[in-house]
Amino acid sequence: MNQSLYLEYDNGSIGVIRNPYERIVALYRSSWDWIGFDKWIEKSNLKSQVELYKNCSEIITLEHWEQDLIALDIVPKNSSILMEQTIAEDYRRWYTNKSLNMTAVLVKPDLDTYGYSY
Repeated sequence: MNQSLYLEYDNGSIGVIRNPYERIVALYRSSWDWIGFDKWIEKSNLKSQVELYKNCSEIITLEHWEQDLIALDIVPKNSSILMEQTIAEDYRRWYTNKSLNMTAVLVKPDLDTYGYSY
C-alpha cells in the first residue's frame, strides 16, 4: 500500500494532501484487503501526511490540485496520476466511534497543519 502521492518538478517534489479521514477510507478501499475497516486500520501502520511529506518542496491539495499548481506557478513533470484519483465523498459512513478513536492521533497533525476537519 502506497500511502503517499507525489509529483515531481524541476525544483523538487510536490506532496499531494487530502482530507486525512477521506484518505484513510480511500486507502482501505483501494487495498482490496477488506478485513473490516477497524481491523485494517489496526494492522496498516498508517502515517500522517505531515510525516509523509516533510521533505517535499511544495504541498498541494488533491481536491484543488489544478488551482494549487496555477497559484504556485508550478508545472509538474507529469500530473496524470492526479486525474486517476477518486475522492471518497461518503467517507463519514465508514467511521464508527471506535475507528474515530483509533485514527485520532494519526489525523491530528494533518488537521492541525492543513486545516481539514471530519
